[in-house]
Amino acid sequence: MKFNIIYFIFVGIFLSTFSHKSFAQTDSLSSELPNQLTTDTKPIILLNGDKKNKDVANKSSSEGDAMLFLDLKKNGSSSKKRNKKNKEPKGYYYGLETKRIFRKYEQGRKTIVETFYYLKDFKSPDPLVDIYYVFDIKSEKIKTLPRINAENHLVLHGPYERKENGKVVESGIYYVGTKHGRWENYHSSGVLTNKDIYYRGFPKNTKFVYYDKQKTKIKEIIPMESNYVHGHYIIFFESGAIKEEGNYQYGRRVKRWMSYYDGKARNAKGQRHVETQYTEDPFNKTIKPYTLREWNEKGKYIQDNRN
Repeated sequence: MKFNIIYFIFVGIFLSTFSHKSFAQTDSLSSELPNQLTTDTKPIILLNGDKKNKDVANKSSSEGDAMLFLDLKKNGSSSKKRNKKNKEPKGYYYGLETKRIFRKYEQGRKTIVETFYYLKDFKSPDPLVDIYYVFDIKSEKIKTLPRINAENHLVLHGPYERKENGKVVESGIYYVGTKHGRWENYHSSGVLTNKDIYYRGFPKNTKFVYYDKQKTKIKEIIPMESNYVHGHYIIFFESGAIKEEGNYQYGRRVKRWMSYYDGKARNAKGQRHVETQYTEDPFNKTIKPYTLREWNEKGKYIQDNRN
């Protein structure tokens, strides 16, 4: 009897000690790694919509493997929402509302299809650009003009595409009546034949010279191409009014140039001063420039050498 009592007391003490040590160890692990997820199975990552992994997923789940699902649709939908916020409404380009024109006509053996857009509300292009692209209402054709008006012209703005017999031969974009961004021309075979880049009417390599370091008073707009001054050149008075303008070809002045008196109005032309005729051919160095017309500040002729 005494032996049985002693035996049970001994077993009780042993079990009490063992259970105490076991619970103490568990508390220690949980305190060191309170957020750790432990599993003896191998996780598999399944991307939503991944058809290739569906069979693997089904097989793995039947084997008891743990699975982690990454819901890309939620993230994708949020990014789409952000894109929708940044995306312009249909028919808008650079914040301006447009309307589309689809024009189809025959030109010899070619069927020409032009698709382009124009500003719903008339807006004058940058006065510093020499030519503007418009759709002429009377002739129903795209024209390049130095001066335009709201009654007769629709200002081109937005994508442009021209097809000949179903193949794209020219594409680009207009910005308020001027060429903007990348413009490309293609042969009927699809080979790229020409590529130009513009910024709101100015060629990509155009140089802008200023009177001040802050670049608030423009002095010259110098068009450049292949290291030559090439294109429409403008020089300004410090007041901002245009002093002289004309065209260069391969570094030489060509055709007619016009100078002005200082009209004091920014980006505007004052009273005409001198009109000068230069050679039509930049490679013909035998022809010297001469004065066509000259005016005084009141607009009266000083000389007129036109034939």
